[in-house]
Amino acid sequence: GIFARFAVEKGQLTLAKAIESLRSDHANIKALLIGGPYDGAYAQELLCYIREHNLIDSVKVLPEQSDIENYYNLIDISASFMTDVEGFGLSVVESMAMGKPVLANPLGGPSETIIEGVSGWFVDVRQFDSVCFKLEELLNMDLIANMKDVRGYAVRTFSVENRVRGYFDQIKNCLD
Repeated sequence: GIFARFAVEKGQLTLAKAIESLRSDHANIKALLIGGPYDGAYAQELLCYIREHNLIDSVKVLPEQSDIENYYNLIDISASFMTDVEGFGLSVVESMAMGKPVLANPLGGPSETIIEGVSGWFVDVRQFDSVCFKLEELLNMDLIANMKDVRGYAVRTFSVENRVRGYFDQIKNCLD
């Protein structure tokens, strides 16, 4: 799933196209896209693509949700398909804190927050064939089921206490 504002650089259309490409071999593959606004050109393109390619049962689209944590129970992995360099990537850490591994573009923040095979995987989302190959690999090798401690990794690494302790240690090292 992708839980983000509907924008070209967020990659929702890439995920929808990948679902279309893989569903002949994986009939149960589905995606959940949560975001908005719906009145923009990109959102309209996305919704039209889903309708025109008969993906309505495979790609569910919902507006922004105030109780987003409840929707994490509906997905197996979270996707961060940013095509540009992303900063820290709060949604990546949020997904991991909810126990969901993340498939992300390795540009910027995700390259520092995701550990390949521990809390998620990397794929160049600008290369559609690579996205399909990686999703196929994850489905065929059942790698998703092997991600046992994603939440533990996120809590140990990104809890407020540990982040503050890390900053204080860095400052102390600079002053010593």
